[in-house]
Amino acid sequence: MKKSSDQEPLFSTDKLYSLSKGNEEFVKKMIKLFIETVPENIKKMKDSLDSQDFKTLKNVAHTMKPNLDMFDIKCLYLPIRKVEENAVNPENIDALKDDVDLVVNTLDKVMKELAKLC
Repeated sequence: MKKSSDQEPLFSTDKLYSLSKGNEEFVKKMIKLFIETVPENIKKMKDSLDSQDFKTLKNVAHTMKPNLDMFDIKCLYLPIRKVEENAVNPENIDALKDDVDLVVNTLDKVMKELAKLC
């Protein structure tokens, strides 16, 4: 997991190791699955925001939460939930776009770092 001296880690695999009782192959399999599925979810988020399909945006954000939580991506804990909540009543499109951008950019970084672990 990558971190700078003044920030907490971007992600953690501790929950996966705990869940798998230290099974390295399971952890690697879950990392690969995350890396394979996240780009499609990112695309769905961006496309649904662009087309103002807020129901799909809400659903994608909702389905992404468990994976983000499993990898302990703490900096996205609130933003992904804000996307899900604000997609129900999208009063401030700019704020919603900012949250989606934060999720997308952070996940790009996480996937690059996770790829190094496989």
